[in-house]
Amino acid sequence: MNRWRALFERNKRTAAILGAVAVGGFALVARRRAAMGSTSTSSTGTSSGPAATTSTYSASGQPAVYDSTGTDVYNALQPQIEQLQQLARQIPVAGSTTPATPTSWTASETDPRRTEIITDYQSMLGRDPSRSEVNFWDTGGRNLSDIHALIGQSQEAQGAK
Repeated sequence: MNRWRALFERNKRTAAILGAVAVGGFALVARRRAAMGSTSTSSTGTSSGPAATTSTYSASGQPAVYDSTGTDVYNALQPQIEQLQQLARQIPVAGSTTPATPTSWTASETDPRRTEIITDYQSMLGRDPSRSEVNFWDTGGRNLSDIHALIGQSQEAQGAK
């Protein structure tokens, strides 16, 4: 399960965009099916094929109506897509030289040793550690190379690969 969660976390933006495209595509297919299923009748009363323009009439004799479903779906999803893009820009990139320390942490909680532990979590596990996780590794008496190796060998790290 963690493997799928890590995969989703790395690809949130792509998943959101593909979801928006799929919803828009389904809306357009439904619109086309609805348009193809209704035949229009001209003002003379003869059948003239599928309703394609607003100048034709539906089978009930009413003017054909513009279907804005695709545009409505896009407009509804746009704020969420922009929000996901902003979140994606905040995700640290593996191998970056400056680790993205969780913003709610104080300066005393992010000394160089603790920052290295945070960087290991971000690069190997793809997430920020909790305070208790950093405290566990920081106060355990191990050197940083052992901590790095142990985090990399954890079940979570193996599942994230």
